[in-house]
Amino acid sequence: MKIFNFFLRILSILFCVACSDSDADSLNTDREFIKFGHKNQVVNFVPFDYTVINDEEKLVLFDHDLALGNLSFNTKFKILNDEPILISTGADFVCIKISNNYLEIYKASSDYKDVVLNEKIDFSSPLEKNVVYQMGFKKTLENTSFYLKGNSISVNKVYNNDENFNQCIIRGKPYFKISKGSFNVSESLLSSDYQNKPKISIYGDSFIEGFSLIVNNLSLKNRWCAKLSNDIGADNCLIDGKGGDMLSQSFLDRFTLENSWYKSKYVILSIGTNNKNPQQYIHYMQKVIEILKANGQIPILVTLTPRATFQFSETGDVVNKWIVSSGEIYVDMNKAVTISDDSSIWKKDYVFFDGIHPTPLAYTKMYDQLKVDCPFIF
Repeated sequence: MKIFNFFLRILSILFCVACSDSDADSLNTDREFIKFGHKNQVVNFVPFDYTVINDEEKLVLFDHDLALGNLSFNTKFKILNDEPILISTGADFVCIKISNNYLEIYKASSDYKDVVLNEKIDFSSPLEKNVVYQMGFKKTLENTSFYLKGNSISVNKVYNNDENFNQCIIRGKPYFKISKGSFNVSESLLSSDYQNKPKISIYGDSFIEGFSLIVNNLSLKNRWCAKLSNDIGADNCLIDGKGGDMLSQSFLDRFTLENSWYKSKYVILSIGTNNKNPQQYIHYMQKVIEILKANGQIPILVTLTPRATFQFSETGDVVNKWIVSSGEIYVDMNKAVTISDDSSIWKKDYVFFDGIHPTPLAYTKMYDQLKVDCPFIF
């Protein structure tokens, strides 16, 4: 199986993983996970001793945005003396913080602009020096767990994605941060349980991430991508959704990196509803298609559905006409959810009150349309 080595280097006080997406490389291995990293070379992780001086924080930072539906980050460390400690690990607005005597779990605030404390766990005895501890998180399509283990301490808090979406929305730049104390860090591993080469990868926006379902107290299992994952197997169906995303340079950067790790035969690009400028969509979609075809991968486009806040005739309709005439394989999601004589009007009960996001009924019809337009992926 392919493996990507997590390359670390020290840059003054801040040290991080940092290099270009084009340098991603792989090596054969029989390990059951993928180490993510960069550079066309193997770099063994040599243990480092880290001491915070004058309250200056230090990071092990994977300096690229990620939105994989399956993602883990694990760091092994030792405390080197009896002084107070404070460390944390997470991504964006979700993290756990650990002091000598307690562990705190933070989640995204309701407006996704800050972090709020969700849970605090006191230890029966403080963390000890010269003991190997592991801390991190593991995100799957079903739940997300946060853990600390070592010696007599074993904490593993598991949160269901449907019931604790704000606690499970791990995306952005994963990190391990030292705010106080002296440590020896022996490993920091970013990994995923997806197959080395899933049959299908799905990249998208909130339609794929499913935030609107959570807002309406419904399960993420209603998403058409979740239905596909259930039918062909989660390992065969990579899901990457980020609410609010659009075809842009930031999406292209994330896509280029993540796609380089897997190179699935089929790649469904369910994105574009947030692109108000059709030419922006077309420009970046052409770049994505070029990357996929250079790899021998097969792009599958998705027609856009109406959006109440955009003039459809000037946005989604322009994009859809381009998709249909592009010569690429596409799934006509618009046809699946709009009335027969007007592609700008959702069918009754197919869209939530915001006029943007599909209801479970619409998701079911979208999945049915996928089966009609792309039977070869099943």
